[in-house]
Amino acid sequence: MEWINFRHLYSFWVVKKAGGFKVAAEQINVSQSTVSEQVALLEEYLQKSVFKRNTRGLKLTETGQQLFFIADAIFEKSKEINLLIRDENSQLFGELKVGIIGGVSRNLIFRLLKDTLDQGTMKKFEVFNGSFDELSEACINYEIDFFVSLMPPTGSHLSLLDSKVIQKSDFCLTGNPKVLNRIKKKRVNPIEIDLYTFKYPYFDSDFLKKLSKKLNINLNIKLESDDISLLRFFANSGAGVALIPEIGVWEDISEKRLGRIKLPFFKPISFFVNYPKVSSKKEILEEMLENIY
Repeated sequence: MEWINFRHLYSFWVVKKAGGFKVAAEQINVSQSTVSEQVALLEEYLQKSVFKRNTRGLKLTETGQQLFFIADAIFEKSKEINLLIRDENSQLFGELKVGIIGGVSRNLIFRLLKDTLDQGTMKKFEVFNGSFDELSEACINYEIDFFVSLMPPTGSHLSLLDSKVIQKSDFCLTGNPKVLNRIKKKRVNPIEIDLYTFKYPYFDSDFLKKLSKKLNINLNIKLESDDISLLRFFANSGAGVALIPEIGVWEDISEKRLGRIKLPFFKPISFFVNYPKVSSKKEILEEMLENIY
């Protein structure tokens, strides 16, 4: 049986990790032509392409994705072996690269990462921001290990990504306690209140009219945003109230910096973790997510 050439496999792995042939060649101190030749020989051995080459750069083919999963496990383990040899007292912790969609609560991410760091499962996290499509592509191409979003994968991404709900959160109307006390007082005529609202398909004009009528207030929309951190800032500013997922301000509410009016009649929002179906870190991820929700 003819065995795969590990030098060729290593060149492929470095090209993918480095994002290109030129940078890969610099990293392993050989010429760019040598790296190209070794990847070409690997493709000749497999009789399949491992990269899609275009003007925007390199992307893995389906074969390339499967091969990278294997190569990543091999060469990441080699790093751990080298580390162990150099320092017998070292602990073999790993690193996870995390993607976050703009609308995701930073409180949720903080708790997710903090619990894992406290348990010693991971040594380091690197966090990236981006759109759903950008982070889906990055995850499929192993540029990040997982990303957190407000929706699960759809379309062509369904066959390549797994997804799990890690948290559900009710919505609430929140703001400075003094502002909320004004809203809660009984009165004949409605009062004017500035509103900073989460951008969500169900928050249409009819919903806001019903909310205004229920609370006997006139809501003046000042801002619509899917950035929970920004809405949290305005809620704390005392300038008005924020319509926001409760999880985004749970620390402020629990420490009584903010008050809240619950909205139990509205459907909760879900937060999803999405990660590759084929990944050398899948087992670590699933263990990390096991007890979250």
